[in-house]
Amino acid sequence: MDRDQARCLRLLDQAQQVRELEDGSVYSTRDERLAVLAGALARAGRIEDAERLAATIGSPDIRAWGYAAVSVALAGKDTRPVLRCAEQAPE
Repeated sequence: MDRDQARCLRLLDQAQQVRELEDGSVYSTRDERLAVLAGALARAGRIEDAERLAATIGSPDIRAWGYAAVSVALAGKDTRPVLRCAEQAPE
């Protein structure tokens, strides 16, 4: 499990580096990948990292999708982050 968490963190760092290199107003398939990664991080138990990553997505539509992916990944677990992500999705 530690190896999986370390890999998730490494992927998160790589995704954030790519995100910083792009103009945040430009839609790209990278935003979609970040949304999927946010869901995967949540599924791996890295809830704060998943929420932080979802917040960095430039496209509002894809950001909402990222928050939804995090919420779905957390279904059946602690409801606080699920509700928080669900509330942030339409914003």
